[in-house]
Amino acid sequence: MDTVLTLTTWIGLGLICMVMAEKRGRNKTLGFVAGLFFGVFAIIYYAIVGDTKELKEAKFEEAVIRVDKRRRNK
Repeated sequence: MDTVLTLTTWIGLGLICMVMAEKRGRNKTLGFVAGLFFGVFAIIYYAIVGDTKELKEAKFEEAVIRVDKRRRNK
């Protein structure tokens, strides 16, 4: 029973890291593997590291487009 709980916990940590990596524009497979091997430390890493440069630029461009649309509607 303990083995099942341990495996479930580590797989859960891997899935959490995978989702965090994907939302930040990073490799989700690497995120899953990092979560499996490093657990909570990998979650802390993905929480600190933030978005990739490309994702930050894309979000900024999207925000500029939204602002421009609002200005046109006035």
